Amino acid sequence: MYLYAIFGIIVAYVVSAVLSITNITSKMGSVLYYTMPLIGFLLIYVIFIFIEKAVDFNFKEPYIGLILIVFLFLGFYLAFLIYYGQSAIFSSVTFAQVFSQIKINWIKYMTATPYIYFIIGSFFGWAAYAIDKNKN
Repeated sequence: MYLYAIFGIIVAYVVSAVLSITNITSKMGSVLYYTMPLIGFLLIYVIFIFIEKAVDFNFKEPYIGLILIVFLFLGFYLAFLIYYGQSAIFSSVTFAQVFSQIKINWIKYMTATPYIYFIIGSFFGWAAYAIDKNKN
């Protein structure tokens, strides 16, 4: 059981390092960048273990991994909207005007934050969970 988890953590860090070295994502410069894959991995791996005990549902299906990735991206997009759109709430400026003025692509912004490493770790946490459940 724990062998898949250890292997998943190693793969998550290798993928994170490769993306960092190839400049697809930002450089792993601080402690936060190094801990996010581990936090994401353990959070998803442990949560799915407890949710499966509480709910009678098969979380090892491939579409669950895709849904997880989509919700993690949507969570970042929502946080992005709230962070940059809060100035529009108290003024007469619309959200569209705020985003046209700041000219920030949220995908490029996300790849410059440690959250992308959280997504990578979370996906491999689900993958290790699914492989572990398929073997049992």
